[in-house]
Amino acid sequence: MKKTIISLTTFSIFSSVCLSTFLGFATDANSKEKIISNWVINKELKFHYAHVETPKEEKLKKDSNFKIENFDIPDLAPFSKPTLPDITNISLKGILDLGFPLPTRDKPENYKFFLKFYDYPSSLDPKVTSKKILTPFLLSELKGNENIFNYVNKKENVYIKDGFIEKNDYKFSRTNPYPILKVPMKIKSNIKGVNISSQELFDSGIPFSSLYVKTKEALPKNALEKDKISWSSKGLKSIHSELVNIYKHNYTEVKGIESQKYYYFIDTSDMIKSNKQFTLIKLLKDPMIFDNVKDLPMPNDPDHIFLSGLLLVFKTTYTSNVNQYLNKLIVDSNVFKKTHIKTNEHILEVGSVVNL
Repeated sequence: MKKTIISLTTFSIFSSVCLSTFLGFATDANSKEKIISNWVINKELKFHYAHVETPKEEKLKKDSNFKIENFDIPDLAPFSKPTLPDITNISLKGILDLGFPLPTRDKPENYKFFLKFYDYPSSLDPKVTSKKILTPFLLSELKGNENIFNYVNKKENVYIKDGFIEKNDYKFSRTNPYPILKVPMKIKSNIKGVNISSQELFDSGIPFSSLYVKTKEALPKNALEKDKISWSSKGLKSIHSELVNIYKHNYTEVKGIESQKYYYFIDTSDMIKSNKQFTLIKLLKDPMIFDNVKDLPMPNDPDHIFLSGLLLVFKTTYTSNVNQYLNKLIVDSNVFKKTHIKTNEHILEVGSVVNL
């Protein structure tokens, strides 16, 4: 047994060195920087998956042969109003400019991206969703108070915020309500020659997700409003430091067109078979910390809970028609854009809130 373990370990090291040499970078053998974890999950807000209806889902809704009993209609979140959206202040152009992989419109500045909150669908499995969408973000490596996957794998801890794009002046009412989230059930359809299940169909319509964290530190006594706002983002800053450390020691850092603003990391594990496909993780070097929190109300309690900080972590899978030499790669450069095609995108938002 010992001989087998030694042989496998030797082969693994040899393979890594060969791959590193071929791809044009050196492995980093440094030990992990010691990071003190100062964050916990904000369980009052839960974890959110944003959902945008896919063309296939839209087609099923209009199919007269697909009856209402074939749909799972999740319950609304406790704070959600039956006919109205829960979030109304997102400019479509603004969120597209941030890099969110959403459908666009002609003159997107004339449109909003509305959101409405629901429970996670009872017909689906949150473990499948988290494995597919969140695994590349290496959240299981975080040293917080609890494994994030243990949390998001339970339906009661997850909200779906369903997206709807319409004109800025679009009016919702009892006679013109927000479209109901209807999740197709028990289907195994064929799309472009590939079988797809209800779970896969729904998960394919999730462009981003949202995790909220808070600090372990107690709020100082007699804290002023500005002190509360500053204190509220300490957990966000802590998880940001942990993520950067994790990516530096598990993925390969490369250069990008905005390296002064973002970190760029590539997961080379999926390049062993073919170095023409890889997953890129991009994240801000500094989280966004807001001082205009009163302009950023949260739907759970918009009179008292406000967004105080935000970190965007972009995950993009690329295929390329050229071999990858990572020491020469400049992500998002003109050469990069000509030779790389996006095949999958997801954004993880990590946010902090303040209760005023």
